[in-house]
Amino acid sequence: MLALLVAWLALAQEPAEPAGQDVGWHEVVEGETLEGITAHYLGTSDRWRENWKLNPDLQNPHRISPGTRLRIIRSARVPSAEIRGVSRRVEEKPHPSSWVPAKVGDKLKARDGIRTYRQSSAELGFDDGSQLRINEESLVFLREVGQKLPGASRQSLEVVEGQADVEARAAVDALPPDIEVILGDAKARTRAAPGTAAQARTRKTHAGAAQLMVFGGEAELAAEGRSVTVATGMGTAAEAGKPPKPPEKLLPAPAPIHPAKGAAYEHSNPLFTWAPVEGAAGYVVEVCRDPSCGQIVDRATGLSETSWTPRGLPLGELHWRVNAQGASGLDGFPSPPVSFTVRSLWRRAAGE
Repeated sequence: MLALLVAWLALAQEPAEPAGQDVGWHEVVEGETLEGITAHYLGTSDRWRENWKLNPDLQNPHRISPGTRLRIIRSARVPSAEIRGVSRRVEEKPHPSSWVPAKVGDKLKARDGIRTYRQSSAELGFDDGSQLRINEESLVFLREVGQKLPGASRQSLEVVEGQADVEARAAVDALPPDIEVILGDAKARTRAAPGTAAQARTRKTHAGAAQLMVFGGEAELAAEGRSVTVATGMGTAAEAGKPPKPPEKLLPAPAPIHPAKGAAYEHSNPLFTWAPVEGAAGYVVEVCRDPSCGQIVDRATGLSETSWTPRGLPLGELHWRVNAQGASGLDGFPSPPVSFTVRSLWRRAAGE
């Protein structure tokens, strides 16, 4: 009975095992340190302090007597974001390694980066169901991935340059995912009511301004000690070193005209047309492999007219959408995606 009591007390005094991690025993051999043991099991020595906490009787983690038995994290599930879509030239940077070509299925962890080049895009998916679509010529770093809050998860990322679209859905019986986007000196955060989705576009302009456009749910933009709440259909911006401007109403989606839904072409450069939007300073057209435009194949910006002809599109089923931009530079609502098919790489001559 006494032996059982002693054993129970020993277990009660042991530090609790970290959630979601495999903790076991390791017997130290000559020359081993806690950093080296940690690197052996986890591939990095960065987490040696976590192992030290599991062994409160260990006085010096750098000098350990051979034969000492230590409790060690032998494996751990590291929260990550999965690359689910890559179009054209996209690169990833697994910290602390160099940039390499990105591939669908690769995992990005905290401190990793991803960048897209001209006419390229990428799509990331998180464990909590959140999605991130990264537009052309963008550079994004993940700061926190899957950090837990009470009853919710947290993602934090930094848009160094370019544009990223955030989409997060809140379950009816759970707190919504907490998604923070760092845009220079400004920070954007999205929110969704239970059972609804939050859709926001974040952008870091060449001039260093932070832009936030909300297409669903609610968000806020904070800079220089001030924050503004941005409802669905509204947008705001904060110039570098200045607080956010009052939210303004976003322009409605233009009505697509041509190509019509289900159209098929025997040439690769069909004419795109759409109805004008009052107050528009310009238009942006995107042609994609998927309806959500996570895989862009062509994109035209700064269009002053309500028509556009691409140089040449790839074969297969494609989807296109258009949005108007206001005088402030904020994007309006994108039109619903329209599907069409290109059957030939032949290009029609101008004016045909």
